[in-house]
Amino acid sequence: MPSLTSFRMTGLFGYKNLGITCGQKASIVLAENGVGKTTLLNTLYALLSGRISRLATIDFREAVLEFEGVELVFNRELAFKTRQFLDMDAFMSKRPARELVEYGVRPEQLFELVSAYIEGGQAKVSRDPTFRRIYARSPFDEDDILQRLERLRLSFYDSAYVSEFRKKVRSALGAVHVLYLPTYRRIEANFEEVSLARNVPRRRLVSEIAESEPERDELIFFGLSDVEEKLATMTQFIQRSVIEAYSKLSGNLIDTLLNPQQYELELDQGIDLEAVRLMLGRLGKSSPVTEKTLEAAISGASLKDERYRTLAYFLRELLQSYEASRPQERAIEAFAAVVNGYLADGPAAEKSLRFDKVRLKVEIWHESLQKALPFGSLSSGEKQIVSVFSRLLLDFDRCYLILIDEPELSLSIEWQRRFLPDILKTPSCEQLIAITHSPFVFENELDSLAQSILISQEVLRS
Repeated sequence: MPSLTSFRMTGLFGYKNLGITCGQKASIVLAENGVGKTTLLNTLYALLSGRISRLATIDFREAVLEFEGVELVFNRELAFKTRQFLDMDAFMSKRPARELVEYGVRPEQLFELVSAYIEGGQAKVSRDPTFRRIYARSPFDEDDILQRLERLRLSFYDSAYVSEFRKKVRSALGAVHVLYLPTYRRIEANFEEVSLARNVPRRRLVSEIAESEPERDELIFFGLSDVEEKLATMTQFIQRSVIEAYSKLSGNLIDTLLNPQQYELELDQGIDLEAVRLMLGRLGKSSPVTEKTLEAAISGASLKDERYRTLAYFLRELLQSYEASRPQERAIEAFAAVVNGYLADGPAAEKSLRFDKVRLKVEIWHESLQKALPFGSLSSGEKQIVSVFSRLLLDFDRCYLILIDEPELSLSIEWQRRFLPDILKTPSCEQLIAITHSPFVFENELDSLAQSILISQEVLRS
């Protein structure tokens, strides 16, 4: 069942009310440029994710979240009428503050810098002398400094009212996480160019940084290097499961051979020959002779013979470890299948995502060049597909409420038609809310779910 049923903002910019209804699993909202759709979605994300401080610079009166019988009202004046008082000792107890004052600034100067950031964001602090001094003397690039300022800003707006509101939202969402794709997709850049909190950050100019607050989670910074790291972690887990099972069996080899009767086995139980071949291949123990001998023993009557009790025990123990890592393997297979559905779409399809189940290697394969390509060589549209579905399919133990601003970005018309339905088919998608300009996004089975953004104007008092 959907978690969120509606969302509305009142008094936006002092005169406008905006809202959306989202009682279905998917809500596709149409909005023209300039109506405030991005502000609406950014506000919704900030409230759902608990990043309340970023609402301090948005002019509105109230925001209302409705969850299946529960209405949560966020009053901006109550949340931001006073900033939480922090004395200097409390301020300097924060780790980001301690990190920044190491580079030639006094605590009072840093406190003033954070205050300026709260009032005007990146635009106000990027040329501030304190900001420039930290940039010149520290190993941090500007994004790294802004990230730390954002974390310090949170401490200024952690009032009892805000804390209580966060708790209510977390309770309403339950186990559902929030995933947000804003208009500016950091996944379109190479991960090295994003340079967030790396040991050796790449220095960048302010002009290279998007006009948005620094963000680390919920897909915004889920770059292609992160996808490769996630895949490597999963394949290493699969390989480790096989090796550990084989090592354990090898360690008990003498006891097993001396007393095979200790294993209560139904000798006529079937054994999956293909799975056995796969496991032996991962162990580097596969050969035509071995496979032929095993096939004869498994598929014939030999395995029922008491003499093969130990062999049956070994094979079934290996297959148990295989089953233990099957969730990871199935997730990678599902991920490859979805991505290849896009890469294979079109007359000039030359790329595919290959998952070698024996070598446990996942790579982008170029058919014409006959070689593997780095993930970073994909087009922006391909990167978006890889990045989004890696999060939804490889994090298979999570459920998401997904927010997307302009899902059509960087996608061909045919891919626009497929994108949202494919997201909805993933087991991780609990609910989807997308705001779009493009009619192609819902030129599919989602057509009946398309709606216009709700807009009304307040009567201005003279």
